[in-house]
Amino acid sequence: MDKLYKPLVEADHVVVATPTFFMGPTAQIKAVIDRCQALWAKQYILKFPLRDKDTKSHKGFLIATGALSQGEKVFQGTISIVQAFFYTLGIKYSGELLFHGVEGKEDILTHKGAMEQSFLAGQKFVS
Repeated sequence: MDKLYKPLVEADHVVVATPTFFMGPTAQIKAVIDRCQALWAKQYILKFPLRDKDTKSHKGFLIATGALSQGEKVFQGTISIVQAFFYTLGIKYSGELLFHGVEGKEDILTHKGAMEQSFLAGQKFVS
């Protein structure tokens, strides 16, 4: 994790992309997020700031897919976890792209509007 802490803290932009399983991110993403507990403790218990106070320029974005074809709450667990992760890093949660009905690795390519939405969201995210 030492190899990840510094880049995460120094990053101006962080994107988390994950399929959603049982209303949460994958185990791999969740493990990274959970290991950032050390950064949370450093900042909120030991009172050492991770970065300057200007969090406006530091943005985070979530891209999540789910196999279910519908349901508003499918992504809520993933959103909450990623919002907490960005909060820990001092990054503003600036939005998400959530795609239902994505089961196979190439399903997103035929998902109506996904590429256009992704392109526009990417432009907004880096501006």
